[in-house]
Amino acid sequence: DYPDPSIPTGNRPTTVIASQALLMMNSPLASESATALASHLINATDSAPDRVRRAWMLTYGREPSPSEAKAALTFVGPSSNLAQAWSLFCQSLFASNEFLYLH
Repeated sequence: DYPDPSIPTGNRPTTVIASQALLMMNSPLASESATALASHLINATDSAPDRVRRAWMLTYGREPSPSEAKAALTFVGPSSNLAQAWSLFCQSLFASNEFLYLH
């Protein structure tokens, strides 16, 4: 992820390096924010597909693609611990390149 110091580099690729990903996994701020977003989603609607769409709109400002929505619904699944499943889902949205880098 670091540019080659022997040649000029105008732009560094927009990616998340390991330390950034670990911060988003272990940071109390990221965890608390994910829990707050999950709580908002759970209280806003009873429909899992609607929660996924709302989460995408709030984090990325767009609708999820059909494959993204399907993967998200598979991830949260019919969990016995609803709040934890949605909180982990929200934290994964926060840790993505699309959330960390605005274009």
